Amino acid sequence: MVLLTLFHIVSSFAITVGSYDASGRELNQVPTDIPLNESHIILNNNDIDSLPVGIFEDYKDLSYLDISKNRLTDILPNTFIGTRIDTLRLANNLLKAFPDISEIGHCLRSLMLSFNAITEIPIENVASLQQLAYLDLSGNKNLPPIRTFKSNLSNTLHSFRLEYCNMWSVTDELTDLKWMMNLWISNGRFSEQISDNTFSGTQVVNLYVQNMGLVSFPVFPEGSNRIKILNLSKNKFQEELNARDFGQLESIVQLTLQNCRIDKFPDVTSMNNTLKVLDVQMNNISTIPSNILDYMSELETLLISHNPLGRFPSLGIRATSLKSLSIGGTQIRISCKNLSEFLSLEKLDVSDNSLNNTDALALQCLHSPVKHLNLNSNYITVINLVALPFFRTLQEIELGGNPIQCISKGLPHDGQGRARYCNIVQFKAI
Repeated sequence: MVLLTLFHIVSSFAITVGSYDASGRELNQVPTDIPLNESHIILNNNDIDSLPVGIFEDYKDLSYLDISKNRLTDILPNTFIGTRIDTLRLANNLLKAFPDISEIGHCLRSLMLSFNAITEIPIENVASLQQLAYLDLSGNKNLPPIRTFKSNLSNTLHSFRLEYCNMWSVTDELTDLKWMMNLWISNGRFSEQISDNTFSGTQVVNLYVQNMGLVSFPVFPEGSNRIKILNLSKNKFQEELNARDFGQLESIVQLTLQNCRIDKFPDVTSMNNTLKVLDVQMNNISTIPSNILDYMSELETLLISHNPLGRFPSLGIRATSLKSLSIGGTQIRISCKNLSEFLSLEKLDVSDNSLNNTDALALQCLHSPVKHLNLNSNYITVINLVALPFFRTLQEIELGGNPIQCISKGLPHDGQGRARYCNIVQFKAI
């Protein structure tokens, strides 16, 4: 039998062998007592304003260095000479230029320069990083145009972050990024809509274009069938999304359209053979046409929380195959008729729906291998967990914000049949 115990939020941390952590110590320079055999050195959240040339030269095993959240204004050439750093974190400093770190260009794979004040990117500094796979320039609000240095990016670069960068133009900025796996562009505003020329020659796989002022669905060039994950959240689409829009995306697996002011459930039938995850949370959708979902043979996860549905939607034959359903904050009620259709659900979120004890009783009609159940912010006072058909598979149930008075015999309570008031209460399998 699964044992359920009251789970309180606890802090935990992992210790990395060969790691020196001096974060948050108000240091104004690199400590001189760091053991020379350290492979990870963490100096973030201090007041270090400069790094002497060759300061880490004797650290032959150093592969990870974090000096984020300090006061560095410049990185001198050969600062990291003698090391084999593959991950360098310099985020949240005061750097004005992309640094010359060519001395580790043969080994550096991840470089984080987010939230500095970078306005200059010398192309030779970029070109020297021939093994770079991950680059984060987010939060540098006055970057030079990407087209001035993108041709010097290494062919090994597969992840590129440009969030909070005040990007306006799309002309020739995002073309020909041939080897890109992940591309993040968010929290700026395009001066024009995305056309079939915007990503010409760019073979991105996972694309995140969030909060960029798009009012129409992007037009992708031919050959964009590599896109598997597309996130267009927080754009304000003014036109109905239809099969023609999605027909460009032949390989799409996950589509996220959160908070896009969508009034009508999108016609995703053109992605019926590939789409596994559909996220349309926080929109204005009031109905889900069951005939649309009937064609979605691969769909496993449907996230539609915080839409004004008003009643539990009919999901047709998809109810038998869905593994995850999030329908919180949709003003729905649940019944045996609703829940008995589901056969494969592993995760169910019906939080914030004003559910009562009658709704909770209907959970006894859910014959699915549920592992995670979210009942937060409802009006449930009594729930018999042992009576749930999925009790043996249940790993976690969230009951926060419910006036729970009685769980069931043998389960944790305060000795008087009352659960401790459920603001943060979780029951977790161990």
